[in-house]
Amino acid sequence: MNSRFCDNLVGIVEEYVQNTTPLRYICVAILLNQTHVLTAAHCVISNSTYHVRYKSGNVSVSTYDYNEVTDKWIHPNYNENILGCKGNDVAILKQTENATQLSNPEFIPVTVHDTATCKRAEENVNETYMHDNICASGNNISLKEGDTGSPAYVFNNDGKIILIGFLYCEVQLSEAIFANSTYPVAITNISTFIAWIQYLSIDTTIIESSQFASGY
Repeated sequence: MNSRFCDNLVGIVEEYVQNTTPLRYICVAILLNQTHVLTAAHCVISNSTYHVRYKSGNVSVSTYDYNEVTDKWIHPNYNENILGCKGNDVAILKQTENATQLSNPEFIPVTVHDTATCKRAEENVNETYMHDNICASGNNISLKEGDTGSPAYVFNNDGKIILIGFLYCEVQLSEAIFANSTYPVAITNISTFIAWIQYLSIDTTIIESSQFASGY
């Protein structure tokens, strides 16, 4: 099954008073609606003041707009000692103002595989990490620090963009994965958290539940 990674138009930054740079970029975020974004819980677990950063402008000249985060919901079962879906590593942030106009997104095609493919590609990836995750690879994926939270989408039969998950880059993978962009990577399956997001009364129309079965 084919999927897409989107370029990083929305990000999370924190106020960083120990440095001359007042705002420090942390992770990618996903715009759920005009007021709420989704990211990994480990990105925003501290008591820092966070801002949602929006990329605008064209490819060669990018500018950024910032909205301060007013509310933060960490998944109630988040466990910082367990990676990915099994550790419920997900958070929702509410911002002070509605989302600004973004640059046109660029998508990178990827192919979804079963868990066994990821296991064969990287022997150090354990079953705990792969629990409920989606495994994907593509010729143009290049992982780096700060890519956690990058959204993965599919296009349904009507051409509608459906969010299926987000990239998780905190697992201890071998250097070969970061050097070879064809290695499969794990995507946190967002369908695992739909009930919790809906409990918070947050619109989930960009998410299609049961898009992928458990174990992918």
